Amino acid sequence: MDPSLSGKASEYVERLRATTAGYSYAELERTTAVSESQLRDTVRLLVKAERAVLIAGEALARSKDGPLDLMNLYDLAILTGRMEREGCGVNVLCQAANEQGVVEMGAAPEYLPGLKDAKDPEIVHQFVSAWKDELAMDGGCSLLEMIEKAKKGEIKALYLIGVDPLSIFPDSVGVREALSRLDLLVCQDLFLTATGRLSHLVLPACSFAEKDGTFTNQEGRVQKVNKAIEPVGESKSDWEIFSEISRELNYPLEYADAQEIFSEISTLIPFYRRRLAADVQKKERQVYVEKYLSGGYLQDFEPRYQKDRGVMNADRAYPFTLVLGSMLFHSGGLSHRSDARLQINPNDAAALSVQEGQRIWVCSPRGRVEVKVSPNPKIPEKTLYFPEPFARFGMKELFAVETVPLSRVPYFKATNVALERI
Repeated sequence: MDPSLSGKASEYVERLRATTAGYSYAELERTTAVSESQLRDTVRLLVKAERAVLIAGEALARSKDGPLDLMNLYDLAILTGRMEREGCGVNVLCQAANEQGVVEMGAAPEYLPGLKDAKDPEIVHQFVSAWKDELAMDGGCSLLEMIEKAKKGEIKALYLIGVDPLSIFPDSVGVREALSRLDLLVCQDLFLTATGRLSHLVLPACSFAEKDGTFTNQEGRVQKVNKAIEPVGESKSDWEIFSEISRELNYPLEYADAQEIFSEISTLIPFYRRRLAADVQKKERQVYVEKYLSGGYLQDFEPRYQKDRGVMNADRAYPFTLVLGSMLFHSGGLSHRSDARLQINPNDAAALSVQEGQRIWVCSPRGRVEVKVSPNPKIPEKTLYFPEPFARFGMKELFAVETVPLSRVPYFKATNVALERI
C-alpha cells in the first residue's frame, strides 16, 4: 500500500480494510474464476512497475455492475500509489473513436460541456451568459427512455446522429414500433443504415478523413484532425449540417470553420486548449483524487464491496453463460461477410461431441439461434463468447435488455443459455 495514504486519508484506508476483512481468497476465486496465486502475482506486478495503467474494456464499463467495478479499480490504483504517479492510472476504453469527446461536449444529459454538472445553478448561469439564451434543463433522456417515450407518443421527432438503434437492440425492445410512431425521423450518418431506411430524412455526413476538427483520445488528450480529401458526394461535416438546419429554423448558429468552434470550446472549457498543447494536466487528476478521498468514495461504497455481487444465478435448464464481446479492429456494420463463430471451451465442446465449424443451436428462454462453433482453450468452461458486431443477425434476440442504474445505458452482454446439437 502507498505509505503516504494512511496519513492523508486514514478514514478511507480503515473503511476499505474493515469492509474487505471478511473476504477469503476462496470466495474471490468462486466469484471471479481468478486464483489466489494469480491475484497475488497481479498485485506484485502492479506494485513493482514504475509505470502501470489499469485498462478496463468497454464491455466492463457497460456491464450491469460496471460503474461499481470501475470504482473498485480506482481504489486499487489509489492503494498502490498508481493513481497520481506519472505514467500511471486507470483508463476506461470506449468502443468508438471520440466517444470521450462527445461526452465532454455535453451529449450526456447529466452534463454540460466540460463534464460540468447540469444541475448546478452557477454552472448553468455561466453557459446562459455565454450563449445569451436560456437552456432546456428538463433532465434529458437515455436512448432506451427515448424509445419508450416514442412508443407512448410522448416524443414526436428524433434526430439520430451516427447511431442505428434498429440494428443495436433486440426486437423485444420495440425499436421498430417506436420509430413508426414518430412524426419525424432524421438520420445523419456516413452510410444508409437499417434505421436510416425507415427515416423521413437522411443527412449524409462525411468521415474523419473529409473534415477538420479534433478527437479526444483515451487519456483525455485533444488531437487535431486535418482534412485529407474533399467530402464525397453531397456529404458535409456535422457542424455544417447543424448550421444549415439552424438557419432554416431561424435560429442561426453560424461558424466560419472548425477552428472557430474550437475557439468557443476553449473559452467555455479552458483546459481543452491546454490539452491540445501539452499533456493532460496533472492538477486535474489531483483535484479529483483529493475530492474522492475526502468523502467521494462513500457513494455506493457498500454495494461496491457486497459479496457475490455480479454472480449470475445458476440455471440447470440453461447451464452456459453466453457473453457478447468485441473483436479487435471491428465494431462497424459494413463488414459482416465472414462467418461469426461461437467460441467454446474445448472440454465443453468434447462433452457435446462437436468440432470446429460444426453447427449447433444456442437456446435461451427468448428463442434459439443456429451458429458454428470454434473451440478455444482461453474460454472458461461453461462460458460462451460471441463477437458483438455479428449479434445483430439473430444472437441479440436471446438477450433481455436491462438498464445500468448509475449510467442509464442499456445492458445485454451476458445471459444464460443451453446448447443443442443439430
